Amino acid sequence: MVNNMASPINDFTQRTRLLEERIVDPRSSISIDSLLDSIVALIYDCEGLKKTKNFDGFYGKFQASTREIRDKRVNFDDFEIIKIIGRGAFGTVDLVRRKATGQVYALKTLSKFEMLKRSDSAFFWEERNIMAFSNSDWIVKLHYAFQDAKNVGFTHSKEGVYESNSRGTSVRL
Repeated sequence: MVNNMASPINDFTQRTRLLEERIVDPRSSISIDSLLDSIVALIYDCEGLKKTKNFDGFYGKFQASTREIRDKRVNFDDFEIIKIIGRGAFGTVDLVRRKATGQVYALKTLSKFEMLKRSDSAFFWEERNIMAFSNSDWIVKLHYAFQDAKNVGFTHSKEGVYESNSRGTSVRL
């Protein structure tokens, strides 16, 4: 009689390998960036909610780690604003310079409050994924995505970004 069941060790090894593959795949919903973003977002959203002993323990356990993650990853403080190049319903688009490298980007800053107020927050995930994974010359490439307690930020190369001049004509930056 042949045993068709996989051994527990092989099954565990295979599951671990598959999980590791998903974590390193940038398109995966559980990529390392997605997991870090999720932890940061959860702690940001939970600030001020400390009401139960269990929640307080969870928050206390991850607050310091989350602060370390936020401080080490790219964030709004890594950029200096050169000028505002556009305004929209959810925020602004600024021409910025990365302090560490001097590289110039367009930074789209979206207000979390405005997106939630209009129940229109799902679009920014779609926009982020399109910019991050597209291979089209017609779509600006996402360089960084990050957030703080109030805003979400996307940086992309300034190529392909236009600004309206005083006559209402679009000019390339």
